[in-house]
Amino acid sequence: LRTGPEQEADREPVAFQADTSYFDDALFIGDSRTVGLSEYGDLGNAEVVADSGMNVHEIFDKNFVTRSGEKKSLERILSENRFGKIYLMLGINELGYDFDYTVAKYGKLVEKLQETQPDALIFLQANLHVTAGKSAASGIYNNENIDRFNQAVKQLADNRKLYYLDVNELFDDETGSLSE
Repeated sequence: LRTGPEQEADREPVAFQADTSYFDDALFIGDSRTVGLSEYGDLGNAEVVADSGMNVHEIFDKNFVTRSGEKKSLERILSENRFGKIYLMLGINELGYDFDYTVAKYGKLVEKLQETQPDALIFLQANLHVTAGKSAASGIYNNENIDRFNQAVKQLADNRKLYYLDVNELFDDETGSLSE
């Protein structure tokens, strides 16, 4: 039962199993982790704009091989298609950049997605944690910085058209680090 936007934000998300046709109108944007998802997951006919090392500072500077085999920029892909769902996972490669500048750049990317795809649901995906060993060994690529960036991303979600999606609990060990 829905009675207003304030109740909608408090609703628990509903999980369901869907076949790959669910992704026919989906766009995935990301870095190497999204590349891995597209190579080893079954995303059906989804469009994938991803590359190892990709970040919010360079996302509009590169051409990507589309599902049709053509190389196109993200801007062109957005202008030529209508997506019902957009999944965005960027941020891990940006941890060494100025935090506030990166968060602002991420916000601008989200605004561009909303502007060019006004009917799409946008899922802001949390960056996955790193292992405890990697986290302890790095002053930049550690779970504290990942959580800080993820919290900034989470603040953008309105739970109407922008949703925050955090799957870390599925992959983390008991210490809150990526399971070995």
